[in-house]
Amino acid sequence: TKLILYTATGTKSILGDVELWPVLTKSNWEKLESIQTATIKKFMGLPVTTSSWEVLAETGIWPITATIENRRLMIMHKLINGKDRLAKHILDSQMKREYEEDSWYSRTIEIANKLELSMELKGMPKSEWKRRIKKATTKAIQDEVEKEIKTKKKQRFLTSFKEKGVIPYEITEIFKSA
Repeated sequence: TKLILYTATGTKSILGDVELWPVLTKSNWEKLESIQTATIKKFMGLPVTTSSWEVLAETGIWPITATIENRRLMIMHKLINGKDRLAKHILDSQMKREYEEDSWYSRTIEIANKLELSMELKGMPKSEWKRRIKKATTKAIQDEVEKEIKTKKKQRFLTSFKEKGVIPYEITEIFKSA
């Protein structure tokens, strides 16, 4: 129940619309990660000293950075394939000025490159783009977990990161009957 509550409200309340910010500093990222893991630990009744990666791996919750990056990439798809709106014109303008390092577009392209995603989005179905992002993000998270296992003694019990089905069938049935 606690994980259901967190996934339904926690991420949205932590993030707001941060995925729309052009630039997040290292300090911003660290603060967001700290808030995320502190919130999950509190929800789950875990000691604050519990390893953040263990909590994320056991719950199957993506790190906040992965969530934000996922949202940015989905917004990019929506803007490229969506209706003619002001936001689309702003994106087009930023795409023409690729040299600007601190634009929303250039930062989003950096994310796509890091995840080794092709940005050929014109006409691509949303479901296909979403599937590609999820696959690439899950691989990146798994690589990060493996790095943590090798470098940190506290992570010795971690084996892998795997998204868990947060809402078991029984709970879904209870909600349906209520």
